[in-house]
Amino acid sequence: NATFVLAAVLDTSIPGSLDGHKIKIISNDPEDRIINVSIFGVITDNIAPLITNVATFAEVLSTDKNTPVSAVVSDNSRVTNVTLTFNMNGTNQSLTMNRTAGSAKAGVYNSSIPRTSVPRNVSYIVTAVDAANNSAQSSIFNYRTTTPPVISNITFKPEFPTNTSAVEVKARITDDTSIISAALSFG
Repeated sequence: NATFVLAAVLDTSIPGSLDGHKIKIISNDPEDRIINVSIFGVITDNIAPLITNVATFAEVLSTDKNTPVSAVVSDNSRVTNVTLTFNMNGTNQSLTMNRTAGSAKAGVYNSSIPRTSVPRNVSYIVTAVDAANNSAQSSIFNYRTTTPPVISNITFKPEFPTNTSAVEVKARITDDTSIISAALSFG
């Protein structure tokens, strides 16, 4: 007769039932070398994913480009879904964020908010769900889009300059907010 303590390390990365599983014990007893012990229980996960490093934008963005949004999402089990929800017209729209680096336990997720075509205030939030259906949301972030400046009526004098001629260049620059500076490049 012997007593022993069995310590087992279970894979708790996927929550679920342990019912029906067995642990096989091999003993030195010549009459009963293999003992199967049934185990019962449930592995639970009540820890929500962690969302960090969500891309934010301090400056005003152009209406003619999509806005890439990335986030780092980690979880003690595994992340099953990451969603980017944005609002630019008073209606929420959601996009799936794809994992582009890392693993299901800790990865970088990316998606892009479509261009706005006209100036807008845009808000967005990232939501993550894990294998146990726990969910978490990031803070709400905002940015503004504006149309790029329009340059028109470009003129220069003289019409046919030489290498030593001074050239006067004029242009009309318009913007829906303000113009901070303009620069001329040639070469």
